[in-house]
Amino acid sequence: MSPAEEHHHHSGAVRVHALSLAFAAAIALALLLPWPDFHLPEVWRFPGGWTVVLPLDKFGHFLLFLAAARPWRRSFRALDWRHAGLATIAGAALYGGLLELGQGALTTTRSPEVLDALAGALGAAASVSVRR
Repeated sequence: MSPAEEHHHHSGAVRVHALSLAFAAAIALALLLPWPDFHLPEVWRFPGGWTVVLPLDKFGHFLLFLAAARPWRRSFRALDWRHAGLATIAGAALYGGLLELGQGALTTTRSPEVLDALAGALGAAASVSVRR
């Protein structure tokens, strides 16, 4: 690799790592800061007996990690990890679990939920399963 190509490759990897860290920080803020309780219903009942269960909190966790997994996977690839997809899913599960523990230990307005961490890991898995 020429020096110019090496510099371009290095600066691209730095941008990928910076984006990965930005997503990690944004997720930490979203999950650790106290948010007002919006009292959004998770069960919606409609005329005619229709009932829809929509766990909005879990869906939010899924979407956060779905978006974050792409740059995280690219960071693992930039570091030449052989199984970047698996590392991304495992890292997301670990990070989500630690943040849930942090919610219980560091806040008085949030409580840890295993299903929140699972929703995040499933979001990362969904992102990784899409070939890029």
